[in-house]
Amino acid sequence: MARKNEILYVNFYTDGSAARKVAPAFPAAKPRKKVAAQRQEKLLIQVDPVAVCSLVVAVVMLVMMSVGLTSLQNARADMLAMESYVQQLNAENKQLNEEFSQKVDLEEVEKTALALGMVPSEQVQTTSITVSVVQEPVAEVTFWTQVTAFLTNLFA
Repeated sequence: MARKNEILYVNFYTDGSAARKVAPAFPAAKPRKKVAAQRQEKLLIQVDPVAVCSLVVAVVMLVMMSVGLTSLQNARADMLAMESYVQQLNAENKQLNEEFSQKVDLEEVEKTALALGMVPSEQVQTTSITVSVVQEPVAEVTFWTQVTAFLTNLFA
């Protein structure tokens, strides 16, 4: 028959339920005093690249907006100059029409035209001609044909 193992219970002594203070394995280092003669710490400023890019974009947009405003002001100045030029041309045209109507004698012009062989419009026979054009039937354009035509033109 097999032999049974003997069981031995060990009762360790415990002296209460209070936890003991653990002593450090090495002594604590004493804090050093800062000496002014030692090297100075470098001041390090970290820059966020996203913030820098956003600032650059903002400055570029500001410059573009100012350029646009100056070009708008130049265009308005050109428009005002053209309006004054049109008014000046209208006044000159009116003056030239008055001079022309004073200098030209319409009866003399009519006599000269008749002498050259021109005929008054009342004496001319008029004939009206009508032409009929055959219209081809227009195919209906559906929504899908418009979409396919748009996409074809877009990617062509």
